[in-house]
Amino acid sequence: MSNKWKTSLCVLSLLTAAACGSKEGAGTNAGDNAPAGNPAKPETKGPVELVVVTPDADFNEAFIERLGKKFPNYTIRHINQSTKGNSIPELLTNGTPIDLYGKSAGGFAEEYIANRLQYDMTDLIKTYNINPADYEKGLVDYVRKLSDGKMYALPGNGNNLVVFYNKTVFDRFGVPYPKNGMTWQEMMELAKKLTRVEGDKSYIGLSVHTQLLLNWNQMGLPFVDPKNGSPTMNKDERWRTFFQTIFGEPVLTQAYQAAGQTFTQGNNAFYAGTVGMMIFNSNTATLAGSNLEKMDWDMVSMPSFPGLAGVGTPMNATLWAVPAISRNKEAAMDVIAYLLSDEYMGEVSRRGKLVSKQTDAILKNFGSEATPKDKNWSAIIHDKFAPFPEKAPFEPKILTINEKYANEYVAGKADLNSALRMMEEEALKVIQQEKAK
Repeated sequence: MSNKWKTSLCVLSLLTAAACGSKEGAGTNAGDNAPAGNPAKPETKGPVELVVVTPDADFNEAFIERLGKKFPNYTIRHINQSTKGNSIPELLTNGTPIDLYGKSAGGFAEEYIANRLQYDMTDLIKTYNINPADYEKGLVDYVRKLSDGKMYALPGNGNNLVVFYNKTVFDRFGVPYPKNGMTWQEMMELAKKLTRVEGDKSYIGLSVHTQLLLNWNQMGLPFVDPKNGSPTMNKDERWRTFFQTIFGEPVLTQAYQAAGQTFTQGNNAFYAGTVGMMIFNSNTATLAGSNLEKMDWDMVSMPSFPGLAGVGTPMNATLWAVPAISRNKEAAMDVIAYLLSDEYMGEVSRRGKLVSKQTDAILKNFGSEATPKDKNWSAIIHDKFAPFPEKAPFEPKILTINEKYANEYVAGKADLNSALRMMEEEALKVIQQEKAK
């Protein structure tokens, strides 16, 4: 078995190993409580070059310029992983230095840990007086599981899912607007009332982004059982409830079948004005120049499943890490400490964007400077965050499989039993292939 797969198996098995360190609560692990006193931070002598590797779209030239003013002795060079030739293996092969690494939590293990870049930041976290208990618990717990009880990263800016709705469509058919705190049953009733044909135009009540809902499901369900490495889709009955509730409403599925569309394709139709509600990333609300600006829109929190009242999706966030190969770990930590500070996160939060820091000081001013001001910004922070699901390094391949059969279920090409069985069978093949590497 290859070292790469051994590393992947370690990720899958960390749940059991980490449980001992998390069951006593947030304050029982090293670094969870702020250290006594205020230890002096290391004084990094300049000039220092920091190579930052991340696909984060926010890490652009304007932001690098901002960091340059904050850290005038640091020259910050950004390598965008979304461009060709900049994967971690390629950078390592080319001898490119990596001083600071950031990637969304869902894809972090796939590259960072699989390529053995991990470094325990616990001592740095203590030195910089950062209290992990101030940050979204599900994300911190997830990092601890990936880190075998240590801390290989810290969460930064976040994202979750909300329901956007087109007021024009609701007004056209005299249907009341959705509200924060609805159930899935209540939202589906609204969706059915909006699903109709008027003249030569077909309207559909709800669109969802299938991959996002699967990946960040409100039940916190993984695709692969971290204890035994087997697929969960056809084993855990909660997945059946999930699919029946979201993808099994006959009025909606028949409308999508008639239109020859999947639920995800409905996002474009939402912007075109023929879909009443769309479930999508909350950060969409803050994007300048987004399609929302052309619409009379608002948003509400995610509808809830039975037994999970007030539970939204997990928070996904960029995980910031100091790699073992970083040439100047203190300088890299200077930047991370700023990205996690009240100064920076408070500003981002006031603009209506979710951040991982969940202190009262941050939350009380959430959305206070967001534009447009007349939107329901409370929708983004209305619910508790679902547990962050376990993520196997090869999970993107299984996500593609699950999306394919979810679409076949919606299209009427497979019943639910068949769809779940095929998800399981094809996921097993992926897992076996990974074991053989």
